[in-house]
Amino acid sequence: MLFLLRDAFSIRLNFLEIGVFATLICAVDPVAVLTVFEDIHVNELLYICVFGESLLNDAVTIVSLENVLDFYSRESRRLV
Repeated sequence: MLFLLRDAFSIRLNFLEIGVFATLICAVDPVAVLTVFEDIHVNELLYICVFGESLLNDAVTIVSLENVLDFYSRESRRLV
């Protein structure tokens, strides 16, 4: 989405930069929620569910980042 809207907002990022940003930012939200949950002492089961989602998000982030970097390196080699 950011790649498609980059001209509308005068964003000067290439596909690699946008892909890396997108994959890294997707894992941040559950970490912030877990921090708030610790502060307000929420139900343990809810905390465990969000923690599990956070672990899954981390795994998806790693795989997504590897895919973006692999795609970019293949495109670079093809253009050379």
